[in-house]
Order: sequence, then C-alpha cells, then structure tokens
Amino acid sequence: MIKVHIADHHKMLAGAIHSLIDKSEFAVVTGISETLADCRKALDRQQPDVLLIELRQLIRPDTPPKYPYNGMDFCIDMKKDHPHIKIVALTDYNSWIIIRRMLDIGISGYVLKTSPLPEVLNAINKVTDGNIYLCPNSFRQLRKGTDNFFFWVTIEEQKLLRHIAEGYTNKEIAAKMGTTLEAIKSNRKLLKDKFESVGKSTIDMLKKATQMGLIWEDLI
Repeated sequence: MIKVHIADHHKMLAGAIHSLIDKSEFAVVTGISETLADCRKALDRQQPDVLLIELRQLIRPDTPPKYPYNGMDFCIDMKKDHPHIKIVALTDYNSWIIIRRMLDIGISGYVLKTSPLPEVLNAINKVTDGNIYLCPNSFRQLRKGTDNFFFWVTIEEQKLLRHIAEGYTNKEIAAKMGTTLEAIKSNRKLLKDKFESVGKSTIDMLKKATQMGLIWEDLI
C-alpha cells in the first residue's frame, strides 16, 4: 500500500480526499496536518511515500523560526530532509511560473483543486512509479506560459521580494537573510534592473512580481 500524508487546512476537502484514497485499494492516508509545523512532525514520524500539500498555507508569526514560511519553502526543506517522499502540490495556484518553480524544486506532481478528485489518485499512481504528473489544466498553463517572455528570479531573490513586500527596511532584511546591508542594496538594484520594463518604482516591481506568481498575493 502507498502511504500518503495530506497537508491542507481545508478540512472538508482534506476529508474528501482522505475518503477517496482509502477507497482506492492501493493507497492509505497516514494522517492529515492542518499546519506545516504539524506536517513536519508527522513526516518525521510516519515516513509516508507521498505528500499531498497545499502551497498557500502560511506559518503563523509566532511559530519558531526554524520552520519554513509557506508551502513552497516547506517543499524545499522536505526535499532535503526526506528526499524519498514524492511531493504532489494540491493547490489553486494556476500560475505557470509557480508550476515551473515547483518542478525545479523537485516536486513530482501538481494538481489543481479545481480538477476532478480522481486526478489525485492519478497523481499518486504516477509519481510513485517515478514519473512527473501534471493535471491537464496545469500542463496547459505551463505550455502556455513557456511561450511568453521569461526571465529567471532566483529563490533568494524571491525571498528578498517577499521581505520588501512585507515592508521591511534594507537593514532588517539583511538581518533576516543573514547577509550584509551592502549585499541587500546590490541585490535590490539587480532586481529593479530585471523589472525595469514594467516601471521604475518598487510598487511597479511588486505588482508585476505578484502577477507572475513570484510572491504571494497575501503579502501585497
């Protein structure tokens, strides 16, 4: 039996997926986590084969700093700590750049919440066999997006964008990212150069970054 853990704070959907998986006769749910902090503990304990995770989840501010900030950060962390676990994003983020970034991180599947529930079973089957699985809508979005103008923003630059969106000063960002004030100033200039075509202001940069899915809408 394939062991699956679900990380999603939407209880109704998580319950429906739980029931679907348990009726599949080839997989079983080892547990459901409503927070990423609880998910981390559960993965250490249960060692499932597949993790279904909602990317929109955020860690509360009072959570110890050793925990990741959101679902994407969590996936990066889990690929290091539990490389054998196949990660399937179960989300409503239908942005081609997020899909591409998640594939670069090393996830095995991407399923939109608007998809029919059996897509979850398809994903579990495919990724367990060592394949990459994208639901039809996310695959079309990825194909559509790669035909558009694209420039790469690194994970570190994405974190910098996120801190800028939160309103932190350069000095505060340097402390959070464990680097120097001069490095932050330099990296901000490089970011502005990348976004120069959309406008000169920081607001223009943040708006475009949000549209591209480089930072979460929750922060703007």
